Amino acid sequence: MCSSDLYLTVEDDTAATPTEAPDAVTQSEVDSIWVEVKKLFQELGFSADQLEFEFEVVDLGETDPNESNVVARYVPGEGGSPDRIQIDDDAAGFGWYTGTGDPATEGASKIDLFSALAHEVGHALGLDHSGRDGDLMFSEISPGERQVNLTLNSVLDRILA
Repeated sequence: MCSSDLYLTVEDDTAATPTEAPDAVTQSEVDSIWVEVKKLFQELGFSADQLEFEFEVVDLGETDPNESNVVARYVPGEGGSPDRIQIDDDAAGFGWYTGTGDPATEGASKIDLFSALAHEVGHALGLDHSGRDGDLMFSEISPGERQVNLTLNSVLDRILA
């Protein structure tokens, strides 16, 4: 399991900035995207038991003002409690893209919820951050970007650790 201090952030140097307060993502939207993310990991050979998590929609920037650009976080379970994935309610002010199409065209000013959930599931499965831009485990994401490429190096880093 990865440390709880590994989380996905929005790049500080992105040209896109939030223009108005977005609506908060709903638990129903998170659950809907989770169905698709879970399929991806099951296709990679992970079992349903390995993919059991609780999801929380919270204001991550409110819990720690120094982390106002955090959009999602993996929190390992303690004392028998399940692992949790926390989703920032408004994606650090950018809003969430919750569609199934191409976020670059349909949600260019928003953060892709699919990518964020998949990234945090990677942490829950033991993967660390990658240094490769565009990789699922890269630590930063920009509005309109979908990161679903899981490089062999990300997996090998975990296996050889």
